[in-house]
Amino acid sequence: MVATPAKSICQIGAVPTDAQEDLISICSTASTFDRASELAVRQEVCDSDDGISGEPEVEAGHVSETPINAQSWEDFNLHGKLAIRRALVAAAAFGALHAASARVLPALVGPKLMNNVLRSKDPQHRRYFAEMVGSTVHAGFAGISALVVVVAHRRRHGFDTDIFKPYPAWFDVYFSASCGWSLWDMGAMLGSGEPLSMWLHHLIVLSGSLLIQCYRRAAFFPAAFGLTELTVLPHNAIWYLSALGLRASHPRLEAKLALIRAAFFLLFRFPTGPATIAYAMGVHGGSDFWQKYRGLSPVIQGATAFNVLVLSVLNCVWTWGAVRSAWRLAPRVLA
Repeated sequence: MVATPAKSICQIGAVPTDAQEDLISICSTASTFDRASELAVRQEVCDSDDGISGEPEVEAGHVSETPINAQSWEDFNLHGKLAIRRALVAAAAFGALHAASARVLPALVGPKLMNNVLRSKDPQHRRYFAEMVGSTVHAGFAGISALVVVVAHRRRHGFDTDIFKPYPAWFDVYFSASCGWSLWDMGAMLGSGEPLSMWLHHLIVLSGSLLIQCYRRAAFFPAAFGLTELTVLPHNAIWYLSALGLRASHPRLEAKLALIRAAFFLLFRFPTGPATIAYAMGVHGGSDFWQKYRGLSPVIQGATAFNVLVLSVLNCVWTWGAVRSAWRLAPRVLA
């Protein structure tokens, strides 16, 4: 439900895909709503000592049997409104980043290289020269967030005992960034002739990132798929090498970047889907996992199945494309 995106990445079979401090500040707007304040107090009571995730305390001899989908429509509606507001702020932040990049990049690369961009036979080099900065920032932000929250600090956030209920506070920022990036990039794509697959990719990321902030269950799976965004970083580096007209003069650099990209695909994209299922099964056991999965909302069940199964298959295809490209360019490294 996440992923996301470089424009030409589909050409080699990769999913294309910020930590803007402005995103963090928007989360505080919840305090302006009486109902939001009540939610915050409720969450604080239920959270563990680290203030992010955990189970509510119960008296000795009593067991709390809270349904996995226990959430009122009022809570759902409020989370949705706040998610939309954060997404709009994130989109505005990416728009500002685009405007700043359009002004700064020409001065950084110099008139000679910028002239290569303007004279490029590929119109996307001109159209997306500044836009790719936002793609790179979003990819780095999403990938590092997933690496820190879901992998490195999984115990702190409760993912070592339950992968369905924990919803760290950072996830609102994390998923809002993906919403904002998708919104802004779709605006930039208007009239560009992008393939239908690119539009579908953005719509899936946008809808999934919004819905998970409303349902707030099984967020482990889309968050874990944020690791795949790390593959966008070396891909965008290759894209800029091409846009600046440096491929012919730096063949070994292109080959090295292709090898790095292939390694990132093999490490962060290819195994992510199977690894999330294997980890979840290890935490819950087979029968308990399926029981909790069936207890989720049908929307979350369907989205999770799509995210894990369909994207896992596509990740195999995209990884194969990246590996083939690296294999073709590898002899340049030794030349």
